[in-house]
Amino acid sequence: MTPPRRWDPCVTHRAQQTARFIAEFFKDSQRRTLLVAGAGFDPRSTTACQALAAVAGKEITGAFIREERPDPNAELIRRAEANLVQMKSLVGSSQELVIQVFASDGAVIGGRTATHAMRQFTLSDFTDVIVDLSALSVGVAYPLVRYFFQTLHKNPALPNLHLLVTDEPITDTAISATASDRVGTVHGFQGGLGLDKNAGGVKLWLPQLVNGKRAVLEKIRSYVDGLKRLREQTILQSFQFAQAASAWNCGFEAPRGGMYLFDAEQFTHQAQKIVLGRPPEMPSPTRAASQTYVTSPNGACLHCHTDEATSRAAHAP
Repeated sequence: MTPPRRWDPCVTHRAQQTARFIAEFFKDSQRRTLLVAGAGFDPRSTTACQALAAVAGKEITGAFIREERPDPNAELIRRAEANLVQMKSLVGSSQELVIQVFASDGAVIGGRTATHAMRQFTLSDFTDVIVDLSALSVGVAYPLVRYFFQTLHKNPALPNLHLLVTDEPITDTAISATASDRVGTVHGFQGGLGLDKNAGGVKLWLPQLVNGKRAVLEKIRSYVDGLKRLREQTILQSFQFAQAASAWNCGFEAPRGGMYLFDAEQFTHQAQKIVLGRPPEMPSPTRAASQTYVTSPNGACLHCHTDEATSRAAHAP
């Protein structure tokens, strides 16, 4: 039996159907709506808010997100502030949520921060939650939708979840996005990517072809291609280190042998010397007083291929 899709039952509307749905569905005075929307410079910031306010303005609580990025343009700030003032005037109550998209070290934190900010709202106080994607970045919008979907999906008594978007390709093309220096998944969508158990699985990459995104797409492609190489390199390095550690310890009876003669940092340093082909500082019988030190079978490891005169074969006094 085929399990139901996660998005059933869902209803979609486009163009004038959307306007008709808003006018008919939200005219009920018993509805209490939480509107989550971007209050940025994008001219689409106010579109959904205006449409909803015309029907149920005072029954709407606004959660208006200001995405902050380093070195913003003064004109864009002015436009964002004007949009925010207008949006606040259209609803019954609202909160301005300032979200830093990047941390001080350049890490992308916008999605995580925005999701955390939503926890201040008691969802059971509302009949409907609307997320307007029009002026939100992907890194903020997707985590928000995931958060609301997972939270509301657990309890049918909680509000309905609606997604709205004002499509305007010309505006999208004119906006120059600020990309992170590092490739990573959108917050909440890591899944099993990067786990060893999935390393052998087929990875399907479906890039969204957008004007002006070539450099970003090339960086993502390089990251996807590098996942397998990185895993192979990590496995090789792990084996090399394990072999070096075994070579250093092979003259001892106990499995960890001479490792007890050094602290972890010193032992790691000695093993790395072997990996690099440099002579390590081997434990001597005198230093191995608390450990049983035995003759290694000839050829037990490459490091033991020495003549008997210089062999480590001895017993601790």
